[in-house]
Amino acid sequence: MFCIFLRFSSNKGQAPQHMAEHKRWIDQGFEDEVFLATGSLAGHQGGMVLAHNTTREALKRVWRSIPLLRKTWSRPKLRR
Repeated sequence: MFCIFLRFSSNKGQAPQHMAEHKRWIDQGFEDEVFLATGSLAGHQGGMVLAHNTTREALKRVWRSIPLLRKTWSRPKLRR
């Protein structure tokens, strides 16, 4: 099980243009039964994903494939 903390980078202003894709990514994570919960961090600083049934490497591959994550978030903090 992983807890992934995503914090906005200095490019936070670009987030709205990628939000539809981000929502599809979240929906897919639930559909694939990898995500257990998602939510926002206090103060609109970012978000959190609780994931299971996956590996650290698989999560990193997904991270690199999603423009919102690459362009508007700092590097994710993965906690096992």
